[in-house]
Amino acid sequence: MTQRAEARQLANGHWRELLDASGIDANILDGNHHPCPLCGGTDRFRFDDKEGRGTYYCNGCGAGDGFKLLMGHLGVPFKEAADFVRDFHGRKPVVAKPQLQASVCAPSAQEMEARKIEALRRTWDKARPVLSGDAAWRYLTVERKLPIEKMPVTLRFHPRLAYSVKVKNPDGSQQVKVVGYFPALLAKVVDSSGKAVSIHRTYLTPEGRKAPVECVKKLMSGLPLNGGAIRLMPHGQVLGVAEGIETAFAAFALTGIPTWATISATIMQGFEAPEGVHTVVIFADNDPPDDKGRRPGQDAAAVLKERLEQKGIKVKVMTPCKSGSDFHDVWSGRLKSRAVKAA
Repeated sequence: MTQRAEARQLANGHWRELLDASGIDANILDGNHHPCPLCGGTDRFRFDDKEGRGTYYCNGCGAGDGFKLLMGHLGVPFKEAADFVRDFHGRKPVVAKPQLQASVCAPSAQEMEARKIEALRRTWDKARPVLSGDAAWRYLTVERKLPIEKMPVTLRFHPRLAYSVKVKNPDGSQQVKVVGYFPALLAKVVDSSGKAVSIHRTYLTPEGRKAPVECVKKLMSGLPLNGGAIRLMPHGQVLGVAEGIETAFAAFALTGIPTWATISATIMQGFEAPEGVHTVVIFADNDPPDDKGRRPGQDAAAVLKERLEQKGIKVKVMTPCKSGSDFHDVWSGRLKSRAVKAA
């Protein structure tokens, strides 16, 4: 058997796993219409995997099999694509008829966790550090007007990240569908032990503005957060926490207190201060009351304050004066005031 024939035999019936491992979003390999991983669009691509050969059809760049898709995605010749297939099977035992097995046996909790970790790793590895002039840099420093001297290593820029939504099928079931690709700011979420557990995504336009999507900010499915946060800067004995990335940078600009982002009020409640911190400053959002009188920002700050004080940590809560504002609004207001005075 030739090496080419051997590679095709190894790949046959395993293309969903192989393409997923190569970094192609597994959500677009469900047999429905999606953007093409090679030429984009919105719904021109459909993966039908006839006879287990990884076949697909695209109205933009034409039809092909799994090897053509893998070669185009990785930008490599057949030999290197074949090596990828062999390496994949060297790392992972081949199971006969994987699609049939998946339909009969639900993945274990361990397998689900491994899949989440691999998805996080692939997404992070496809991004690069934030550089001056790219969409992530423009979003933070130009659009949001934050004075960031050095971008944290916990932030990265992804030039083309899939944006997915849940859609309802005629039979009432739901599926995840990729509806487009956008530049994105990625932020690594780390738990209290220092372990990376998730990625926060901010979808952008190439110019660095918020992308025209329903939910601009999303948290990837990952591991338990366990008191985690986005660690934006080094700290000493005093550490600040705020909900959003922009709010945390603004709080630091206003006070000089190193501040981390907890992503949301709910996650803030469970935040755990790292070893060596004796004082935590909570930069709470001044949320207006809902119909039940609840104020998410202030309520979360109160819960966190009580928890940390029980552990012997000093806590100070700071809240903007204006209802409906956060500390990024305070920072923006100060910039406008300076501009008026300068004029």
